[in-house]
Amino acid sequence: MKAILVFDVGEFTYEAIEQYFTGDIALHLGAERFCDFKDVILQPMPEELPSPYMARQIQISVGVQSEKPPYTEDYQKGYNDCIYEILGEE
Repeated sequence: MKAILVFDVGEFTYEAIEQYFTGDIALHLGAERFCDFKDVILQPMPEELPSPYMARQIQISVGVQSEKPPYTEDYQKGYNDCIYEILGEE
């Protein structure tokens, strides 16, 4: 299982945080500069979305009545591409 670490970074810019967190050691040694650890949350990594056609078949199989698939093919591709980018996969 993979998880995402979610925390509020306050007023810092993305660039400042990215420059500081260059690896696991930097995260361990310097995270207190950017967050209060009591507010850190681990969220499960979202799973890939099935194709709109397969999502529609799942809706039908569980008895959800809808005229259209729950999302478009472009949405599914963008969503899955984000997951691959986070995981460092192609």
